[in-house]
Amino acid sequence: MAFLPSAAFMAWLYRMPGLIVAMVLSSLVSIVFGLGLATGKYGMQISLRGSLAALLAAVTSALPILPLVYYSPLPSLANVLVGTVAYLVAYLTLAPLFKAIRLADFEILAPIFGQIRFLKPIANLIFAYETRVLKAVERETK
Repeated sequence: MAFLPSAAFMAWLYRMPGLIVAMVLSSLVSIVFGLGLATGKYGMQISLRGSLAALLAAVTSALPILPLVYYSPLPSLANVLVGTVAYLVAYLTLAPLFKAIRLADFEILAPIFGQIRFLKPIANLIFAYETRVLKAVERETK
């Protein structure tokens, strides 16, 4: 709802950077609306600690990959693929280490993704990896 009016205006003013800003702003509007709905209507609570842990895992995963992708001699598409895989592996490894995700989260997510036929194999692969990392972290902290 916020994207169309802001995208046309921002793209007209600032071209591609304006379009990117419009996309970010419209995403923020959606997030704020969703958070308001989740907390107001459904009584859910937002975990600031969990959110910061996820943000820290995301930033820590991205920082070493940015120079690698930026200075890589690979073609653009290969850069995107290599960067995506490297980021996913780093994030999926760091999220449990920073306690951004727990085993209880997978107990909630597994049945949801299990119902989506084309996501189930990918979700199962990610859940298996995350479970191994989480169990290794638990062994280290004991």
